[in-house]
Amino acid sequence: MNPSVLIIDAESQFRRLLAHHINTRWPDSRVSDYDPVTGGGPPDDFTVSGFNVVLLGDQLGCDSVTDWLAQMVAVDGFPPIAVIGEGGDVAIVKALKAGADNYITRDDLNHQRLVDVVTDLLEEEQSALRRRPKIEVQEQAALQTRLKGFDIVQRLSSSQIANVYLGTEKASGKPIVLKVLQQMPDTGNEVAFERFMQEFELIGKINHPNVVKIFDLGVADDHAYIAMEFCDRGSLKRRISKGIGAGLAITYLREIAGALAAIHRIGILHRD
Repeated sequence: MNPSVLIIDAESQFRRLLAHHINTRWPDSRVSDYDPVTGGGPPDDFTVSGFNVVLLGDQLGCDSVTDWLAQMVAVDGFPPIAVIGEGGDVAIVKALKAGADNYITRDDLNHQRLVDVVTDLLEEEQSALRRRPKIEVQEQAALQTRLKGFDIVQRLSSSQIANVYLGTEKASGKPIVLKVLQQMPDTGNEVAFERFMQEFELIGKINHPNVVKIFDLGVADDHAYIAMEFCDRGSLKRRISKGIGAGLAITYLREIAGALAAIHRIGILHRD
């Protein structure tokens, strides 16, 4: 598929750079750009019919990224949006919470990263699932009642044992990942609960750059959760599926082996 891409940013050189990357990967693509300083902020009836993807920079004149996102996501059928900005955990979570589908930090921006993100957004744009709420309203309300110290942004993954959510800590605004146990001991799942507790106790003792940091454990009558480090660089599984060179594959393998060695030393077997 040859995408139609709209690039929004006040820096003309930056817009040209992004267009170059898109046209290099998709020579027959249609790329348009918009300068928010000369053109103004998004009007109330802002639409981009005919585009498959929007790349929104963080240089937007007097407006903020969240201002633009609020206008965009309010339009029915608006295409997927990737924000490209200075980054930082708080900025990334704010953008995702405001409706961005992905975020690329300027430090992390390169040809392959941009192509991977645009490819993912094209797949979303073609999917009937896109623009459904990232988390059902009833589920979010129930979580907010149970997890009082956090705001829930979106669900990241699910399993029979636990659901994993991206959230923010209300007191600090700091992004956090919450692993919430699906079933408690009084429902006949003592083994799952014991493993959940062991995960917190054991992983919490590890200080290794390739092992996610665990910050807190919460247990109540009807739920238990682990609060963990938020990692914003995307999915390794997705990167591998796009194809990587032998040298990079060996680098990843060494990094993963180092993490596995660290958890093996304290007696954990990573069964996934």
